[in-house]
Amino acid sequence: MVCDNYAIKNLSEALTVEGALFLIDTQMTRFRSPLLAEALAFWTRKAKPDLLPSRREFTPPNMRTFLSKVALFEFVKQQDGAFRIRARLTGPEFSRVFSEMSRKYVDEVVPQNFYRRWVLMFDAAHAYGRPFRVVFVPAAFGREHSVVELLLAPLVDEAGEQNQFVVTLNFEFGASWSAVYAEEAKHLI
Repeated sequence: MVCDNYAIKNLSEALTVEGALFLIDTQMTRFRSPLLAEALAFWTRKAKPDLLPSRREFTPPNMRTFLSKVALFEFVKQQDGAFRIRARLTGPEFSRVFSEMSRKYVDEVVPQNFYRRWVLMFDAAHAYGRPFRVVFVPAAFGREHSVVELLLAPLVDEAGEQNQFVVTLNFEFGASWSAVYAEEAKHLI
């Protein structure tokens, strides 16, 4: 497993330039939702030394306790050689927050002015090569007065290629960004 720490630094700098309200946590010693801790523990159990877990381990029966909050994404290579991000599956809670995306490309669902943030996060997850947590305001979906805690973890496909991702979220409707930021910043410093 390659761990590119610059990927997280670059993500942080790019999101700052974009004007996003966010925090990135690579230590993950605490979570706002215990279900994200459970999802990380499951990912960790399935990972092997120097090898990411396989997407086929992340089946609905295996994820039943946090399935409603999960989405599975993949990089899909296009004819021109470029990659697009496609949602393979989105659970009901994920769909409620971000829109139904199952079997759709992210650029077909996410508003164009926010699409770059999604690409940046998935590119960082790919380069970083292990899970990380992002806490942010999901402004792209008209939820400026809410906060999302997201666990983004890379996976490999059946051929062993790192091009899949499992995303687990915790959505706090009506949460105050300034209060969440102050609480989270105490633990990230």
